Amino acid sequence: MRRTGENLRNDRAVRGDKIHWIQTPSDLDAPVDGVSPAILHLRRQVESLVYGLKKAAPELGLRNSVSIQFAVFDSDVVER
Repeated sequence: MRRTGENLRNDRAVRGDKIHWIQTPSDLDAPVDGVSPAILHLRRQVESLVYGLKKAAPELGLRNSVSIQFAVFDSDVVER
C-alpha cells in the first residue's frame, strides 16, 4: 500500500482502488469551511441510523464513531 497523503490512499496492490477519507467536525451544527453541506447531511443521517440501531439492538455494541470514505475503483481493474 502506497500512502499518498494523510486522508488519501492508493491501494492498487490490494484491490486497485483509490480511497479518500472525508474529515468532518465533531460538532455538525458548527459553521464549517471546506466541507460540503451534502457530506454533513450524510453524516447526520448515518449518526441518526447508528443511534437508532444502538437503541433497538444494544447487543450489536455500536459506538458513536462515524467515518466516511469515498472509494474509486478503476475501470481497468473491474472484470466483466
